[in-house]
Amino acid sequence: MEDRFMQLVSNAIEWYAEHSPDRMAVASPTSELTYKELNETINFWTHYLRERGVSASNQVLIFMENDTAFIAAAIALVRMGSAIVFMNTGLSNDEVSKLCQEIQVDYVLTERKFSQLEGHCGKSAGKSPHFVYKEPIQAAHDESDPTMYAASNTDSEQAQQWLTFFTSGSTGKPKGITISKSKLNVAMSSYSLQRPSAYFLARPLFFRAHFSSLCFMLQEGKTIIVCADAASQSIYRLIEKYNVSQIISSPYDLLALVNWMEAEELAFPNSMKEWVSTGTSLHPNVRARLRKFSSSIRLTNLYGLSEVGAISMIEHSQWVHKEGSVGRPSFFVKIRIVDEELNERPIGEKGEICVSSSFVMDRYFKDDTLNKASFTDGYFRTGDIGYVDADGYLYIEGRMDQSINRAGYMFHLAEVENVLRNHGSIEQVAVVRSINEYGLQSPVAFVQPVRGLDLNARAGLADDLFQYCRDRLSSFKIPDQFVLVEQMPLNEAGKMNTAYLQRMLIKEGVKAT
Repeated sequence: MEDRFMQLVSNAIEWYAEHSPDRMAVASPTSELTYKELNETINFWTHYLRERGVSASNQVLIFMENDTAFIAAAIALVRMGSAIVFMNTGLSNDEVSKLCQEIQVDYVLTERKFSQLEGHCGKSAGKSPHFVYKEPIQAAHDESDPTMYAASNTDSEQAQQWLTFFTSGSTGKPKGITISKSKLNVAMSSYSLQRPSAYFLARPLFFRAHFSSLCFMLQEGKTIIVCADAASQSIYRLIEKYNVSQIISSPYDLLALVNWMEAEELAFPNSMKEWVSTGTSLHPNVRARLRKFSSSIRLTNLYGLSEVGAISMIEHSQWVHKEGSVGRPSFFVKIRIVDEELNERPIGEKGEICVSSSFVMDRYFKDDTLNKASFTDGYFRTGDIGYVDADGYLYIEGRMDQSINRAGYMFHLAEVENVLRNHGSIEQVAVVRSINEYGLQSPVAFVQPVRGLDLNARAGLADDLFQYCRDRLSSFKIPDQFVLVEQMPLNEAGKMNTAYLQRMLIKEGVKAT
């Protein structure tokens, strides 16, 4: 039998399809579906995939950008009981190919723009997954009678209860977050026939938080807007078209949109009521920027991790007295602040934030070493440094390791350094974390060219390094700047003086050469 949570989502779509068929369910720049159309599309996808051999016993990878097809495919697989693997479309073909082999994926649901991936998977040793493209499915659906395909039951004995999210990684390869489907569950009391509000999910649906939000909103009969294009103009047009009342996004999207609107002398449509920022703690300058631009919009910061789900939430009125806080932990979350020996720290003292919750992931995918290191006495070690004040408000002070959080994508700076070290024109390299005035992080690479490199090669080195990284790294790991230095600074121990490089970024405002 399907997991109870997935029953709630599936049943809600069927209920709204019957009782409010013309209610808008999901929309993107290229398509939109009412609840009736969404239910029929899901049924068709289920039929199509089963005809091609997909069953509840299979592991199926979804490798798609945000679109209504992504949603239909995901819910179809939910109804079929398959194990679903969500993967970041920013990962390189080599990374995805290796992960497919490791996971033993049976099928890959993707789109024609990623067709090169099939060739990469075919070159790998071992089992090659079957590729199913969305475009033929959509064409077949357009030519069919949608009423012919009724919902079908899952094979209860084969149904799998796992979802795995591969978004980004901080240790050289993406980490897989494996959770049971029940850990997405948010209880709902009853359906509503009131006019639905429109919600914009501006971040990719392969993130656990956004797929969870999608499922919860479908349970409530909301209208959900998604978009693969993060351009501010595209986002603004969708807000206008669908009278969006709430946007869930990262601070990057927020700042980009506000800057674009200001340049275009535009204001937020009257429908906009709230902006929920996720992926990282919200810097005070970001809040001040939005409040100055539009004081009527409620600004909420949701702090959480893919591994544990939501941890805490805070909105603008609370920041008046709790500047810098990410809010009180949610009622279902327990927090411990510990030192390096895992002893609990007193109130107000800094340490590693550990979290206990019924929504904590079950495990990292096939990584026993990391699993053992990440859990202690029923708590998950987040790697974030912070403290809790006397009123129970949580504050984030930084990270324990040298990882970076770029718009919600976590990765380790050493991974970028290792790639650049293999470039023939570089003698030494150091990649540091740059944080702008809004608290947003990005990597900057300092490089010392090899001796004797001619002037023409030096002049084009930054562009060459950008292309070099583009061919070898996920897009979100490519440095924003490549700064050429004559000699790398060393500290007293003869090691790279990254603190000095950080000061160069902050005080001297270095630019790429």
